[in-house]
This record gives sequence, structure tokens and C-alpha cells, in this order.
Amino acid sequence: MMNRDVIEIPLFFNLRFPCATTEYGIIRQIRDTTMKRSLGDERIQRDELANQAMKQLTDKSIFKENIKLIFNNSDLFTRYYHDQVALAQDEAKVYQLPTSFVQRLLTLNQTRSITNQLQHLLIGHVELFEILKFFEISMQLVGEETLLNAFNEQSIQNCISDQSIIGHNVFYTLVLIEESTSFALIPPNTTMTNEDEFTFECNGDAWIETNLMNLIELLVSSTIISRIDNIEQLINCYNRVIQSILSLNTYTEQTKNVFENACSLGEFNTTFENCNAIHEFIEYLRNLFVDSESTTDNVLLHRHRTLLKLEMEFLKN
Repeated sequence: MMNRDVIEIPLFFNLRFPCATTEYGIIRQIRDTTMKRSLGDERIQRDELANQAMKQLTDKSIFKENIKLIFNNSDLFTRYYHDQVALAQDEAKVYQLPTSFVQRLLTLNQTRSITNQLQHLLIGHVELFEILKFFEISMQLVGEETLLNAFNEQSIQNCISDQSIIGHNVFYTLVLIEESTSFALIPPNTTMTNEDEFTFECNGDAWIETNLMNLIELLVSSTIISRIDNIEQLINCYNRVIQSILSLNTYTEQTKNVFENACSLGEFNTTFENCNAIHEFIEYLRNLFVDSESTTDNVLLHRHRTLLKLEMEFLKN
């Protein structure tokens, strides 16, 4: 029998375009080239990198001249982007999030151009993967139906100057000021009568940042916490959330602040102003086990290690 090379061809279902996997391979090549260029010259700005990557994609796309038609037709681009997002999810090994949910997260902000949207795949894939894992981790705790319903009901509100808008009772509300194309962010259970009071500036996509902040609000909400039977599951989820937040470059600061400010369970309320406050929070969690049923030494040891690990993560920040 002749020796033959075996080429593995991955199977993907529900893709909209032919040759989508080949196109994603081209995107990965462009990504690698762009990363090497940025490492070789730190003076190159992010926008310049994105424009260079877009030019390469236009020149090298498997769809050749038709790629320009795709980019200029919203329906075609929606189908094209769906495929590339689905393939990015596969690369990131994020299988539980529906692609439609991810696509909506990345494209709902109409102030962002096609170049901005493709940046997530071309030069921002590392952070994109972490964001997707963040949502997937959280979905394991709150449940798929709860998470999808909560976020699919949200949208960017439009308003003109001096218009009063009532914010959501649980989540942050992102508002687009039409006259200036700037954003305002209304805190939960708050009414905006003057957009200048809630001006929102974001280094990345304001819609993505708002969703990250609202995801944290959901995770620490009394509704979700009251449903948790296993406090260790909750602690482990929070620990992984902290690690995900710290791995982000664009969306770290405000998202982390929301998590720290929202960490209120029962009568415990803190903004973690110092190390003692963090320790008090951990002790509060530890005391939740006092009235629980007796457990084995192994369970107690694992519980102690889990709490200690969570405390160390807080102390790092």
C-alpha cells in the first residue's frame, strides 16, 4: 500500500458561504503577520494595524474581487461575518454560546465600521476569545436561557439633547446621543435628564463594555445568588471571572470596578478599599457554611483552599 499524507478536514455546519474555512485560514495568516509587525515596531498605532490588516484581507480573500461587494452589502456581510465568528468560536473552543448571540454582541453598535468589527478577528482575537470565555463561564452559572433572555432584551437607546430616559432597574443602559454620536451610560435604576452627567468614554466598543458590566451585575444579583445551592460553585465562578477580567486589555478598568463595587451578598457591603475589607468579605463567605450540614475533611480542605485562592485574587488588585 502506498504511503499517503492524511489531511484532516474539519466539518462545520450552518455556514452561510462556501470556502468560509479557507477564508478564516487567510484571516489567521494575516493576524500572524500583523502581530509580528506590531512586535517589530511598537510605534505602529492600532488603527494603522487594522487598516493594514484590512488591506491584506481585501487583497488575499478567497472571494477575490467579490470581497468588496460583500463589504459594501450589509446582508452579504452579515452572512460573511457569521461564518468567521463561528470559526473563531471553534478556534477559541467556545461551543456553548450561540453564534447569533456573539454576532449581535460584536455588531449591534452602529457607530462601529466594518473595519472595527473585523478588528476583533484580525488584530484583537486574543481579547475576543477571553470575552467569549467570560460569557461562557457565566452562562454555566446563570443558565443559558437566563443569560440569553437578559442580553437579547437589551439594546442601545437613542436620544436627542435634553431628552429624559429611565434606565433599567438592574442593568446599565447605553444611550447614543444622536446629535454628537457620543454615548451616555445610565447606571441601574437611575433616570437621565442630562446626558452630560452620564458621559461614557470607552477605548473599545461601548456596547461590548456595557454588556460586560451588565454580565457582572447579573452574576452578583440576588436573583442569581439565591438560586445557587453550592456556594463553592459561586466562588469558583467569581474566581474565574476575576481572571478573565484581568486578562482583558481594552475593557479591564471599568469592568473590574463594577465587579468590586457590586460584590454585595446579604448584609455584607464593601468596595474593597483595603486588604482588611477583602478579608472580611472572605470571612463572610466562610461563615455561610456554619449552619450547613457536616462535611468530610476533604470537602472542608477543598473549601478552605477555594476561599484562600479567591482572597489571593482580590489581594492582587
